[in-house]
Amino acid sequence: GTYTLADLDCRPAFSLEYVHLSGDDPDKSKYSGWDPIMARWPKWSELYIYSFLAENVAGSGERHIAYWTNTEIYRARVTLQPIEKMSVDLVYQYLRAPRATGSGTGKNRGQNPQVVLRYNFTDWLSGHLWGEYFIPGNFHDGDDDGFFARWEMMARF
Repeated sequence: GTYTLADLDCRPAFSLEYVHLSGDDPDKSKYSGWDPIMARWPKWSELYIYSFLAENVAGSGERHIAYWTNTEIYRARVTLQPIEKMSVDLVYQYLRAPRATGSGTGKNRGQNPQVVLRYNFTDWLSGHLWGEYFIPGNFHDGDDDGFFARWEMMARF
């Protein structure tokens, strides 16, 4: 859900989101998890997608980037528009796993704050700065934090 304060100059919008993608039940012989055939892209995080390489895809033994499964996301976002051509997204995500099937000891996948700055230079040229930080939970072994940053210019024809 999203609530926008349209009367204010920076048009703040507050969003709360919840995502639930079931995981496979290892006690069943047939695969029973969510198979996101049309959603294998970094929809919720440019950084966290790489952690899925450590997980088994649909019981096949294969490993893929951005195979969103066995995941719950509690997401809060504030979007501001300080000037007409610019927007800023401040996002906090708490990630969990419905099933503790990772290499760690629990279901806490970790925390993932993000900042995205977008700017429209013209009708055909825009760009963004994207930054994410990841604080791991106990789902995977290891305790190294992660950081992702990207700048991008886009032209439309």
